[in-house]
Amino acid sequence: MRKGLYIGILGLLAVLVSIGGVALFYRDYQSQLAQNVLLEKKLKEAQETSKEAIVTRRVSAQLEEIAYQQKDISDQQRQEALHQKQIADEMRMHAEYEQKKALEAQQVAIEAYSEMEAQKRLADQHREEAVAAQMKADTLARLALVRSLSSEALSQYEAGNGELAALLCYSAWKFTVENHGDIYQPTLFNALSALSDQYDYKDLHNGPIRSMCLVDSMLVTASQEGEVALWRVRTDEVELDTVICQDTWFDLRHIRVDRAGNGWAAAYDGHLLKIDLRKKRVSKIYETGLVAPMGLVASDRSLWLMTRRGQLFRSALDEIRFEEIYVHDQEVLTFTDSAEGLLLGDRTGAVYTIGREGQATCLLSGSGQGVTCLNGERPGQLFVGHKNGLIKQVDLKTHHTRNLVSHVSSLTGMVLFGEHLLSSSLDGSVRLWRLDGERITSSEVYSSSNWIHTLAFWNSGLMVIVGDEKGRCARFSISPEQMANEIKRHLSRNLTREEWQYYIGELAEYEAYR
Repeated sequence: MRKGLYIGILGLLAVLVSIGGVALFYRDYQSQLAQNVLLEKKLKEAQETSKEAIVTRRVSAQLEEIAYQQKDISDQQRQEALHQKQIADEMRMHAEYEQKKALEAQQVAIEAYSEMEAQKRLADQHREEAVAAQMKADTLARLALVRSLSSEALSQYEAGNGELAALLCYSAWKFTVENHGDIYQPTLFNALSALSDQYDYKDLHNGPIRSMCLVDSMLVTASQEGEVALWRVRTDEVELDTVICQDTWFDLRHIRVDRAGNGWAAAYDGHLLKIDLRKKRVSKIYETGLVAPMGLVASDRSLWLMTRRGQLFRSALDEIRFEEIYVHDQEVLTFTDSAEGLLLGDRTGAVYTIGREGQATCLLSGSGQGVTCLNGERPGQLFVGHKNGLIKQVDLKTHHTRNLVSHVSSLTGMVLFGEHLLSSSLDGSVRLWRLDGERITSSEVYSSSNWIHTLAFWNSGLMVIVGDEKGRCARFSISPEQMANEIKRHLSRNLTREEWQYYIGELAEYEAYR
């Protein structure tokens, strides 16, 4: 039994071994089949790769052959390019050489052109200088002719040949304007003044006109016979408006107008008249007791009065009550207002400025000749008129003094306008001074046989108004243009061609004025 068991076990084991062997064989078989499939696949891939390699080799061989061909072409092109570069370099060098030659030629041309332009400018400059010199010579000749014509005009006028004198004078004026000459040149101005005959006289006052005051276009005059008159001033005339006062009791010496439009007239005996210019009447009379007034100033709501004895008084305008604020130690001959303050001039020739509270400062030391007139309208400058007729122009900063000599008697009035000074004197003359030159010149613009006591100037019409010893109020213009127009207005004929040739010649073409 045990033996049969063993045999059964062994048989089982043999079966198991057989089964295991079959299983192993089958596994190896399957593995071999898989390897065969893999090998076949690889073989096909190898065959495909071989085919591609063959194609690739053929393509590579073709590409190599094309590359060699391209290389040959490139070598040929490089050789051609080198050859073309060599040609281009030669052409460039030639172009640079030609450009250099062109630039040099251009520079030479520019220099030649510049030289030509310089020569042209020099020629133009010389031509312009020659033309300017000729014009200057012609201008100087014409201006010299102006003086000659002006002198001849005065000579013909004094000889009684008024018509020819007017024609020559107007010609002189016209040449002066056309050649930009000095219209206030003394010879010309004297001729214009003499021949224009534009003086106007008003014989209203019975006594000497001692003072006048010009406010806007209204003129107030006062005389020693107690007369106060109001005038309207126009471009070509002074016309009487109203006689405000006629009282011989009052010897009036000074008249001023305050900012409110009231007139103040100081009499020699100490009376003070307040004049309402709007109502044209004397509104009040004060007995101040301040005799021999030498000047009256109305300003800053105050009234200032200086006496010959050197006493300076001040009063409020709204209530006349004078108080003494300063006493000068010399006799005072003139007193006025100015840009420097209140001014006085005394008999020793000294000039002082007086502060509003009475402090005095000497501006000019005494020269021995009394000061009769002062003008300090221009800041930093002072014009001093003396008893002997001398006028001093004083620079208050440098103390430089210029003397203006022509009057022979006491100065009574001085007025500034522009670079000119008007002056009046007891010698009966009014002079116009030109101040802007190295040498001061003057012209006599008015002459009278009577003393001139007072002077006013209306700048709007360049009109001068004077009052004299006989009570005459004279008006005249100092505008050269206006005087020339007045002369032309009265011309009755033209210069004949013979007269033109004789007096003027070839310096100007013949011209008719009418």
